[in-house]
Amino acid sequence: ESLFSAVSEVIPDLVVLNYGSLKLSGTETIQQLRSAGNLRILCYLSHTKIPDVRKAVLEAGADRIVANSAISMRLRHIVERLMQGHDPDPADEE
Repeated sequence: ESLFSAVSEVIPDLVVLNYGSLKLSGTETIQQLRSAGNLRILCYLSHTKIPDVRKAVLEAGADRIVANSAISMRLRHIVERLMQGHDPDPADEE
C-alpha cells in the first residue's frame, strides 16, 4: 500500500520494479501503477526467457523487462535508453 500511496501523491517519470519480490501479484501491481498515470515502468525479474512470464508482464503494462543480473551491472545504461525512447538492448534480458 505504501508504494501506491507514494506514486499517487507524486507521479514519478520512472518506476523500477522487482517483479519477484512483490507482496501483491506482479501483474496487478504493474496495472495499478499504470492506471495511476506512471509514464514508464521498468520491471526486472529472473525469468526473462519464459514466454508466459514475458507476455504477462508486458500485457500488464511494463515498458521494459530486464534480467536481475543486468540491473546490478547496467542500471544507468538501461534507464538512459528507456528514458530516451530507445529500443531495448537485448543484452539487458540475458
